[in-house]
Amino acid sequence: MRYELFTYPHCGKCDEIRTLLSEAEIEGQEYDLSSREGTTEIKGVYPKIRDRVQRDANGIKTPLIILKDNEGKIIGVVQDKEGLIACLSGD
Repeated sequence: MRYELFTYPHCGKCDEIRTLLSEAEIEGQEYDLSSREGTTEIKGVYPKIRDRVQRDANGIKTPLIILKDNEGKIIGVVQDKEGLIACLSGD
């Protein structure tokens, strides 16, 4: 399993998510949605996950974690600690 973590600067919940991902020893990549690289990456994947992403008046709610299998297939899209724990435990 691999992950892509999308964040904004000063994301209050993102540190906790980073810790969970590190403890789970999952490899992945983090993208800052305020950067060019981050916006390019989200534009590439967003059409595939649009119906599973929470948004608010400011845009995509963060953290946004996309979990993929070893072949790159999306197996989970979560935006909170509880959702990540459920995916990691196989629930």
